[in-house]
Amino acid sequence: MLATTLDADDRLQETAQATGRLAFFDPYGGGNLFPAFFKTSDQVQLINGLGAYDPALACRCGESGAYIAEASIQRVDLIGEAGCAAQV
Repeated sequence: MLATTLDADDRLQETAQATGRLAFFDPYGGGNLFPAFFKTSDQVQLINGLGAYDPALACRCGESGAYIAEASIQRVDLIGEAGCAAQV
């Protein structure tokens, strides 16, 4: 699974440190029922996400993948984009 962030225009941000809406691409999970790419309603600061990797920003745990900066998760108000199920 690959993680990235999206800017206000839903464009991928390809920098080693990016703040935006968290999005995922799962090349193995896509299919008829679930899309392979999906956006969350969380705004985060993503370190070493999709498209960019800086070894100097590697996680303290030693893993080389993307991670979310501590205390950076914020819920985004998406009620304008939501369908009828989100308005219940």
